[in-house]
Amino acid sequence: MLRSDDVMADELHILFLEDDADDIASVQKALKTPPQTPDIKCVANMDEFSKALKTSRWDIILCDVNIPGLLVEDVLHKLKELDVLTPTIVVAKPIGEEVVAQLLYAGVSNYVNKLNPENLLAVIHQTLLDREEKKLAAQKEKIFISDGRMEVAKTLAGGLAHDLNNLMVGVVTGVELLRQHLPEDGEPKYLLDLIYQSGMKATDVSGQMLAYVQGGKYRVEDMDVNDLLMGFMASEEFPVSSSVDVQLDLLQNIPFVNGDPAQICKLLSGIILNAFEAMMGGGVLKISTRNRFIERGELLSKIELKSGSYVEICIEDDGIGMDDVVRMRLFEPFYTTKFQGRGLGMAAAHGIIQNHQGEILVESEVGQGSVFRVLLPVAKEQDSPSAIQRRRVFESYTGTEHILLIDDDPTVLKVMQTLIRQWGYKVSVATSGALALQLLEGNHYDLAILDLNLPDYSGHKLFLKLREPLPTLPILMVSGLPANTEAEALLDTGACKFLRKPFVPNELGGILRQLLG
Repeated sequence: MLRSDDVMADELHILFLEDDADDIASVQKALKTPPQTPDIKCVANMDEFSKALKTSRWDIILCDVNIPGLLVEDVLHKLKELDVLTPTIVVAKPIGEEVVAQLLYAGVSNYVNKLNPENLLAVIHQTLLDREEKKLAAQKEKIFISDGRMEVAKTLAGGLAHDLNNLMVGVVTGVELLRQHLPEDGEPKYLLDLIYQSGMKATDVSGQMLAYVQGGKYRVEDMDVNDLLMGFMASEEFPVSSSVDVQLDLLQNIPFVNGDPAQICKLLSGIILNAFEAMMGGGVLKISTRNRFIERGELLSKIELKSGSYVEICIEDDGIGMDDVVRMRLFEPFYTTKFQGRGLGMAAAHGIIQNHQGEILVESEVGQGSVFRVLLPVAKEQDSPSAIQRRRVFESYTGTEHILLIDDDPTVLKVMQTLIRQWGYKVSVATSGALALQLLEGNHYDLAILDLNLPDYSGHKLFLKLREPLPTLPILMVSGLPANTEAEALLDTGACKFLRKPFVPNELGGILRQLLG
């Protein structure tokens, strides 16, 4: 449910398409009700409307239907042309249910009678909440479809592995039988050895397929959970919601754990997605890491973990929470409180953590949110050559320079800002090209990280603007797309590097130190 304090906390940026001064005053009065102070920009024609869309980002668009020479359909067409997904609400005098239905079918989000605008603010808040719920539903559907495909792939892989193993029995056993009838030296024996080696390799492949089907750790390595979290948050799998504030508190130089990064990411994905779903009206998601030592005999979650050092990943939300019945049955296969879904997510997460000799601890109360603590045993060989090298590499990333980070994606900004700051750098962020140019006036920056796909500036145009006052400013280009002709042209012009999203933290840290010297 929508909570008024969640909505009131955010400043709304509203673009109002209206040409009547009295109607503008009436709507502004209805919207600017203390403590709400939205930012409202009024435009009266298509040229002003187009310019406003290109230069700023808006939370909501309000539009009249009686502007001379301008139809609502023209507004919707312009939004589609510019690839702007901002919800549109028609604010007009009574137009009849049939016309309202036609507008909703065309793509309008809602309608409000301008003669009675008192409920306009509530309609705006509900429209924005509906949009966030649709985003989360789409993400959930994507994961559901992906899981279904994975199940089909597992069934196919299991069948292929079974048949392949049966075939390899004949090959490997037949080779062993033939060896008994051949001399030790000679070409026939050599050829049989080659056949035998190929058969054993095929057996290894079928073993990997079965491991994939049956669960477990498939690619075990020493890993830094901070790097793992940063990489996961920068990926497309991480849920995105403008109403959820993600806060990170990661312990630097945390010990390595031993496990399968893909499986741990799957575990974290299930917990974090549940947290987002528990905060449909918005909230705060806190993710932290720390060291924890388990004493001998200490009972946790009805099991006794081995005494020793563990890394704890804490995921805390302030959502709807769980009662004791739900909390106790949380890890049961097929148990779910949702109308749709198979209820296997948390059961799978629990299976993964048990295969890693760890545990998931859950604290929750109805209306008080939930806390999930994932415990993973510390890897035994912290001083192995590879671990020492990774520590040295991490330490070599540190610096104190001032970096300007330019990106319009709030999640990318949050992750990259946290990552770069933990290396000791000072970071300023800009969510648009216009804001980046404002920050550049009167401030000194040692390096800029520029996303090439901003809504108000092309990468090439903003690059040239940044270089006007600072011709030698190092600029690192980033994009979710491969390097195109624009990126190649900028590299020829003087841009320092191109980095494709998503990237691992080590890759970014190394490039920063390389560019800063």
